[in-house]
Amino acid sequence: MQHHWSVLCQSSVIDIDSNLLSLYDCLEELNINTPLKPGQPINIPISFEVVSFLSDNKLKTERKLELKAEMIDPKGKKINEFGGQLFFKDGSKRLRSRLKIQGLTLNEPGTYIMHISFQGLDGLDFKAECDLPLDVNISYKLM
Repeated sequence: MQHHWSVLCQSSVIDIDSNLLSLYDCLEELNINTPLKPGQPINIPISFEVVSFLSDNKLKTERKLELKAEMIDPKGKKINEFGGQLFFKDGSKRLRSRLKIQGLTLNEPGTYIMHISFQGLDGLDFKAECDLPLDVNISYKLM
């Protein structure tokens, strides 16, 4: 089993006819203006997705995986955790995962890391991890 890539984006679409995946508004940086004082948590009403692609050429039967996504702030503190289970169907060699997330809490400006991990739940050894950076700039201004 291999984890090929993961990306943060605001939305993705799978075309029903061609089964092609389109990624829209990939996230690498957020610029926030807020009237809050520095040090106060900022809740951002944003929708985004973690889209991942995995494959397994040796797969013969259905396989279960656990997906865990953790948002880590610039000081290394985990501020959110998301996840769920994924399934490779019988005979399928590829898996695209779309984890939809509503809302984001930010503590301070800096580089946040979305730590993604996949773990096999079927007794077979498989673990893959990746880190997706998100640079956050915050302007504290009266609005």
